[in-house]
Amino acid sequence: MSKIKKSKIKEIIELYKKVQEIPYYCLKERDPDLLLKKGKGSCDEKHLFLGKEFEKLGVPVKYLVLRFDWNDLAIPKEIIEKKEDGSIGWHLALMIKPKDKWIYVDATWDPKLKKAGFPVTENWSGLSNTKFAFPPKEIIELNKRLPKQVKRYENCEFYEALNKWLESQRNQNNSTNVIIFHGAFGHPKENWLPWLKSKLEKLGCEVYIPKFPTPKNQNLKNWLKVFRNYQQYLNKNSILIGHSLGVAFILNILERLNYPVKASFLVAGFIGLLNNPVFDKINKTITNRQFKWQKIKQNCKKFYIYTSDNDPYIPIEKGKEISKNLKVKPKTIKGAGHFNKAAGYDKFELLLKDIKNLFF
Repeated sequence: MSKIKKSKIKEIIELYKKVQEIPYYCLKERDPDLLLKKGKGSCDEKHLFLGKEFEKLGVPVKYLVLRFDWNDLAIPKEIIEKKEDGSIGWHLALMIKPKDKWIYVDATWDPKLKKAGFPVTENWSGLSNTKFAFPPKEIIELNKRLPKQVKRYENCEFYEALNKWLESQRNQNNSTNVIIFHGAFGHPKENWLPWLKSKLEKLGCEVYIPKFPTPKNQNLKNWLKVFRNYQQYLNKNSILIGHSLGVAFILNILERLNYPVKASFLVAGFIGLLNNPVFDKINKTITNRQFKWQKIKQNCKKFYIYTSDNDPYIPIEKGKEISKNLKVKPKTIKGAGHFNKAAGYDKFELLLKDIKNLFF
């Protein structure tokens, strides 16, 4: 094969960027002609189209199929579980030879998905490997082209949910999403929660405070069910804030993620039981379990822990236990009680200051 002239490299790069910037979307039919017509498409449409256009430029092209696991990406497990045939999938990519060696080319994820944790190649030289859309488990070089048009009949519910979630990430990933979790017998309007929400919204954050069932129907299953409506707001730039029981619930969430959030702020938290029959009965499914601490630490880049020396509900040793497992030094505040309104905490200036220092 003849070498491509330097003047062609710019055309190769521009063509790649054009296709990369088209939003990823699983169409009901694999057809590269639909890519520009609909202004969206999956790896199949993108790379069948891109391969054809590279060949028009005189660039040698090979087609690759990669075996991968959807769990390796920052996609909520609830979506992946909708895939009828399991989490393993097959992905189409390219190899091209712009000069004297073959390189990998993958234009799957559009740039707006970068902040959501997806591997997006930036400032590509046209002469080196791009990032793969998925960590490959296996790479197979195809001996023939894929058929141009193929109907997608399987996993429709999965692809519809994935398309919707990806669009939500594009629309909100320019801001910091904050989710605040209240405790047992609590609600979104209590203590410092509404004050903090107002302050963070003025800083440009999107703030959500879910209302969980408590004390009636309070258990891990029901709280996770409520949280599914807020899962879409999690990405690598998100922060989680928990008060009291909300701390242990955050630990349960972090165990279940496939990617790290930016930070977690844990206020008056505890795990295990409190030797209080009223609280232990409704808290136990959330707090009294073996936590996967390594997984939790992997899924949060930074932890902040706040304890009080006179909490009437939570012994200070409980906060120290969480700190020890997370290997984070707690901030112990004198006279803060349970960090609630009864202790004077309808505002929480230190917490706001720490969030500002982290993000702004």
